[in-house]
Amino acid sequence: MSKLSCIVFCAVAMRLCVFVASEDACSIFHAAIKPIVMDCAKEYGLSEDDVKKNRGLDGLKNLPPCFIRCVFNKLDIINDKGQYDADSGIATIKGLLPSNEYFEKITAVLKDCESVNEKSVSDGEAGCERALLGAMCYLEHKTAVLA
Repeated sequence: MSKLSCIVFCAVAMRLCVFVASEDACSIFHAAIKPIVMDCAKEYGLSEDDVKKNRGLDGLKNLPPCFIRCVFNKLDIINDKGQYDADSGIATIKGLLPSNEYFEKITAVLKDCESVNEKSVSDGEAGCERALLGAMCYLEHKTAVLA
């Protein structure tokens, strides 16, 4: 399982790979999202190494929240109104992942994390703070997905 860690996380981006059952699935997902993550990293002045070293819940807090929003927006997890949109994210991520037994668990986590829409954020429709909350939610649910 340790080889299933992907280069990315900004939320889903780096950690969804851990949810996937095989290295092949992880490789497919990683290859699909890496351009998205690196495009957003470039936009926010982050190197690939910056993204790699800030994996996990503690590292996530070192990444600019708007970088996370950028990735989530491109994965349709955060919409243009700054709201978390599980259904759109599920549809997009489903297109990136091969069918496998973990997709249901990923879907459940995406749905559970919709509660971030109920939390107060100060940046409104920008969605940066909400994206960070969503990414933190994913990481908090990691063990449920791996069970």
